[in-house]
Amino acid sequence: MATPASNTTTRTGGSTAPDVSSSSKKPEAKVELRPYFEDKDRKYVQYLFYSTYLNQVPRGVKLRLLSWPPVIPTIWLGLFGSVLQLTIKVVGPMGWPWFMMVGLYLALVFVSVGSGLAFLLWYVDRYDVSERVLDGIDNDVGDIESFYRSWHTVDNKKKEHDDNDGTSKGQFWVLTVNDDVVGCIGVDQHTKPVMKKTDPSRLRTYVRASEQPRMAASAEISHAQWPRTAYVLALVDDCVRQVLVGATDLVRDRFKSSSTNGDAAGSTTAPKEEQVLFPVHEKNEASLRRLAVKTEYQGHGLSTPLIKRAAFWAYSQNIDYLYAETDELQYEMEQILEKRHGYKLVSKTKLGGYKTKSIWKLDVKYWMQQVEETRAKEQQAADQRKEDEELKEYE
Repeated sequence: MATPASNTTTRTGGSTAPDVSSSSKKPEAKVELRPYFEDKDRKYVQYLFYSTYLNQVPRGVKLRLLSWPPVIPTIWLGLFGSVLQLTIKVVGPMGWPWFMMVGLYLALVFVSVGSGLAFLLWYVDRYDVSERVLDGIDNDVGDIESFYRSWHTVDNKKKEHDDNDGTSKGQFWVLTVNDDVVGCIGVDQHTKPVMKKTDPSRLRTYVRASEQPRMAASAEISHAQWPRTAYVLALVDDCVRQVLVGATDLVRDRFKSSSTNGDAAGSTTAPKEEQVLFPVHEKNEASLRRLAVKTEYQGHGLSTPLIKRAAFWAYSQNIDYLYAETDELQYEMEQILEKRHGYKLVSKTKLGGYKTKSIWKLDVKYWMQQVEETRAKEQQAADQRKEDEELKEYE
């Protein structure tokens, strides 16, 4: 469904006489805002979701480097100082000329800074951003029609509405430029808590040292081309792995015993309770989710029609309050919600480490009142301009 403000189509060609004024203008893009279609939009929306999130990795690195207290810079300076001191002790007695020593120190600086940044980029990507992307794919982004519209496919053909999953109201839209999906947004209202789902393949099972397989006793080693060499290398690998995993076992057992007030180490624990991903909504509440605009199209105001479409839909569904959730990486989204659309910060919660969760709230009725006032002023200004032009004809 396209709104007049977000759907601009220009056709070119077909004229025999060239027009100087029209030829100098660039053709306008065809921008459309419409509902999500599972068959043709699924892969594009998922790409939008994870590509825009992965682009936040540099911000995650910057956040860790500039945060207070400066834990990571302090650790880096300590490690760099230790390496520099060791280098001075080893290379100093060799009597290298001063220019070689300067070159060595510069190389140490470049290597330490480069390796440190590379490690931070890898860590933020692997253990922060990628985990959030996978959580989204495992839950609402993996099945948009089910989460936002409560439609489920039966027998791979027929789609039926399920009233038992807690989805009361919801919708999902995509924004296209020249038929290319460049933006998306969703709104949902759930009368039951949404429990977090995790793909079993992502779960890592810890194996204790006593249960680790022995490479030296495997059939591959005995049938290797050089069995003795392979056997020796396998023994070394087994010893190193047993030492490292055994040390990890000791730490885990000590932590487990202290956390369970003296229970035996290695005792079975009760399975973890299901984690609530999204809480229950009231009848007059809903949440705005998965706002994303393609990276190369950002900075052109394309988020505005998406956010307005969600607010108009909420108003039509008698929803009084729209909520939005952001994390520490989504600073630009917070600025858009607050400064352009009137969302107010409700709460900001620290989730451990550098992670935070912020909740934003929009009074839909008040927002709609402001929109109508703005439209009335624009209409009044347009009428005044028209009246002034008519008066000029009689002068």
